[in-house]
Amino acid sequence: GEAEAKRGARAVAVSESVFEKISEERSPEGVITVAHMPAIHRSRQECAIGREEKLLIAESLRDPGNLGTVIRSCYALGIDTLVITDDCADLYNQRTVRAAMGAIFRQRTVSVPADELCGLIEELRSEGRRVYATALCDSSVDICNAPLCRGDCFVIGNEGHGLSKETVGACTASVIIPMREDAESLNAAAAAAICAWETVKAR
Repeated sequence: GEAEAKRGARAVAVSESVFEKISEERSPEGVITVAHMPAIHRSRQECAIGREEKLLIAESLRDPGNLGTVIRSCYALGIDTLVITDDCADLYNQRTVRAAMGAIFRQRTVSVPADELCGLIEELRSEGRRVYATALCDSSVDICNAPLCRGDCFVIGNEGHGLSKETVGACTASVIIPMREDAESLNAAAAAAICAWETVKAR
């Protein structure tokens, strides 16, 4: 459109056969956008995290659709920084980008080496934050009963295997989302949205 053209956008028309080759969609809608890749901060040193900043941490999310949905939920609900381990799905995967629905260009994201996650959690705890693992343990408490203050945060784990034992051990405590006993566990992205909401509403 004219508004996009004024901002430097350029439209190029291609044939249907060419479009089918450059699109990975089975039923493409007829528009493909080329954009600059959003910056990913690769360490905490590159992106200082404020003491009361609202955080969500994701360890080893491997499904691009899940990661994109987590990004979308974090931005929508008001998470300041999403921290992901570097073994998560590719942030630039087309499925991640599509699932994020534009939020990938707005949500601040920090990628940390997976083997440094426990160190990051310990740093957060040294600042007085409580960091909660989303994991089923004997000591897990209902997420609704967890004492949450501004600055506290949750860690979401891998879709199939959950959080590593090392990560659970580094956290302050573990929480579970109350569910019907005969229900299947929540999708990682759905659980992340609940945790993001609990984080943002904490006072």
